[in-house]
Amino acid sequence: MNKNAIQKRYIGLQGQMERISYLLNRSKQLILEGGYREYRETSGDVARLMEKAAVSMRELVLETTFAEKREQMDEIAEIHGITIEHTGLWYKIIIPALLPGKRPGRSCMFIETPLRYALDRYAREHNPERLRECVVCFRHIYHPDFPERAVRDHDNIEAKKVQDVIADKLIVDDTGLYCSNLNVTVMGEKDATEIYVVPAALFPEWLKMHPVE
Repeated sequence: MNKNAIQKRYIGLQGQMERISYLLNRSKQLILEGGYREYRETSGDVARLMEKAAVSMRELVLETTFAEKREQMDEIAEIHGITIEHTGLWYKIIIPALLPGKRPGRSCMFIETPLRYALDRYAREHNPERLRECVVCFRHIYHPDFPERAVRDHDNIEAKKVQDVIADKLIVDDTGLYCSNLNVTVMGEKDATEIYVVPAALFPEWLKMHPVE
């Protein structure tokens, strides 16, 4: 890559950062004004733009230095705080954030990318068994202070793209013939998303441990 091309990439990144700065200031103002619904959308825009900028910067570093890609990807997965484990009964994934809402032209990349890296590392370290007949259970956990009017309908949450990433490592085939879904909204200490990949035969046991009110 020549110097002019690199310079153009940096100029583009600077433009993205200026947009992020503007939206950060707008988010702070919306908090003061109590515009929670608009705040949620604006802060979501900030998160997505920051993730896109981070992806662009990572690509630029890899293209212009001798950085090791796998090490960088593992570090990114760790920074995002995503955890994956097998409880002895089923897989449990914790994402320390709520999944984004469905909106035309909006990307779910800021969740998909670190989740994919975390699953890649988990697969390398544990060689997990991929489930054939299963239920994927999403528990959308909202902080109690979150206004009730801003809690999204389950069909407006971008869960399918996240499930596609999970299926690549933990599910044989997530077609409706073999894979069912459950979405539950609960209140918790902080915003988060818990995702369980449960063998179909063990789903009644999972429900006993996580009753749906």
